[in-house]
Amino acid sequence: MIKVELNYSVDFIARYTQSILVEALCPAFNGLLDDVTPHFEANMRRLFCNESLHNIVFLAPEGLLDKIIDIYDSVPILAERYCLEYYLEGVILSEYMVDIDLRLSENKVRIREERDRVVSQLLLLVENRESVLIQGVINNLRLENRPSKLRIILKKVLSMMSGNNNLSDGEKALFPNWINNFSNLFNYNQMAKNFGNEMTDALH
Repeated sequence: MIKVELNYSVDFIARYTQSILVEALCPAFNGLLDDVTPHFEANMRRLFCNESLHNIVFLAPEGLLDKIIDIYDSVPILAERYCLEYYLEGVILSEYMVDIDLRLSENKVRIREERDRVVSQLLLLVENRESVLIQGVINNLRLENRPSKLRIILKKVLSMMSGNNNLSDGEKALFPNWINNFSNLFNYNQMAKNFGNEMTDALH
């Protein structure tokens, strides 16, 4: 990683603030906040009020990770939708178990035992977090007893934990509209079109 020390002009920051914050982000988030599930409304309004948005946009890079963690911890359904590896942090599932040879009878027993352990962990996880997707995974694991099918589900859980799982359209549809619309609030392409050349030119 290369750290670049760069200070933009007062004029540039004023134009960027007007275009990105005042005219785009703030109205978009204000509209979204009206649709937020009541359970998360207070935290969402704290995290994404106009002042907070300004702080996020101009936050120093070293502060971004802490901000992301604050958002995901305060509104875990956002992590469940956009960062499953963080949502599932702490869940332990052996990679060996998802590739186990199920032709052996003892391994059929072992994969059922692994299922039970994973279900127990996931239940503890969602106990204090509102879950849309993982609750369904728990239900599927509980209802399934065929070792080959259990292995498929556990492989999917492992891919979720590693960040290699892309949600299907059906899985995305499980989430409220305000969650799915969240990723569309910042128009990166429009920002790059309006300011990209200036930002790169400033790097000389």
